[in-house]
Amino acid sequence: MEHQSDSMVTRNDEIRFRVRQMTIEDVTTVLEIWAKNNLHEGTQTIQSFMVQDPEGFIVAEQIYDPDDDDLEENPSQTTDNDEDSVSTKKTKIGNSPVIGMCVGIFVHPTIAFIGLYGVQPELHGRGIGLAMWKQMMNHIGSLNAGLYAVPEHLTMYRDRAGFHNPDD
Repeated sequence: MEHQSDSMVTRNDEIRFRVRQMTIEDVTTVLEIWAKNNLHEGTQTIQSFMVQDPEGFIVAEQIYDPDDDDLEENPSQTTDNDEDSVSTKKTKIGNSPVIGMCVGIFVHPTIAFIGLYGVQPELHGRGIGLAMWKQMMNHIGSLNAGLYAVPEHLTMYRDRAGFHNPDD
C-alpha cells in the first residue's frame, strides 16, 4: 500500500500544526505526552531507537494563531492543498509546543517498527495523529512492520490501518 504525504502545515477549525522530524530538544515534552496517555517509556527507549533511524521520529508541533501580535514572521516552505508554495506565517519561532509524536523506524533494511504514538489528550480527535501516521508511513513505505502498541489499541490498528496478528 502506498501512502501519500499530507500538507506540511495542517489546519482545521481549532488548531494549526505541522509534522516534522523530532529533535533531541523535544524529548522532555514527548515523555510528558506519553505519560498523559498512560504510555510509560523513558529516555533510554528514545535514545536507543534514534541511533537506529533518527528520521523515523516524527512530532506534531502547534503553529500559533497568526493574528497574535506577540508572534514573529517566519518564512517557511509549506505545502497546502497539494500545491507547493512559500509563504510567510506568523509563528512563535522556537517555542511552538510539541503536541504529538509517532515513531516508525527501520530495525533492518526490510523490516520496520511502529509505535510510541501519542497526542496531547485534550487534542485527540483533531487529525493530529492521522497526519503524523501518514508521514511516518511515507517513511516506512510498503515494508513489513512490527507494531508496538498497548493492547486496548490493537483493534484500532487492525481496523483502521490494516494490521493483523499472524497468529490469528
